[in-house]
Amino acid sequence: RSGQGRLVQGMVWSDPTTKKGIHENVSRSVGVLFGPDIASDFLKRSEKKYLIRSHEVAEKGTTVIDCGDGRKVITVFSHASYPNGMGNNLGAIVNLDKEGNCYAVEFSDSDLTKKPSMDTSDPLLDTLRTTITSNKFELERTFARKTSTEIIGFTKWGEIMGEVLELRDVPWITLIPSLVPDDCRLEGDRIDWRSFLQTYVSSTVIGGKASCVNSEILH
Repeated sequence: RSGQGRLVQGMVWSDPTTKKGIHENVSRSVGVLFGPDIASDFLKRSEKKYLIRSHEVAEKGTTVIDCGDGRKVITVFSHASYPNGMGNNLGAIVNLDKEGNCYAVEFSDSDLTKKPSMDTSDPLLDTLRTTITSNKFELERTFARKTSTEIIGFTKWGEIMGEVLELRDVPWITLIPSLVPDDCRLEGDRIDWRSFLQTYVSSTVIGGKASCVNSEILH
């Protein structure tokens, strides 16, 4: 193989391991296994915090190897029940927030079959939904910081949405029937903000179907 060919194969097929050093990748017969010390050296020289990669099944959707000093190798696998719906693994995506924290959003195969209860025909509403999805974790932190309960009034909900998304001129209360699923709206003009945010999952990742998933920060 040419040097360029080996480089490409190494980039595509090499896998992380918890064992220090570089080792033969016996299971693939191509590429290498690289330890946390190798990854840490690469991340330090690259001035990066995370090495996020895929191409390897993770039973819980993600696998994290701590490289020290806050640096991590994160494997993310977005195909739930791999292969072809026969496996038992979760799928996942990861989200990086403004502070550099990395969150995993995990979902099962059954999550992807749930149908959204909201109309999806308006392109302007779709743009707002995409904006909400992109800022989901910042919204979650702000709601938690500014409220003492997960049940809040329409007015407070609209104020926080406008503040975090920097869209204060949007008529949030008017748009509640289009943006907040029925089962997240309660009597007395109130919203369960946590359940509301759980219905927003990136449509480019799991086919545009809103579903309740589990999210957690990757420590």
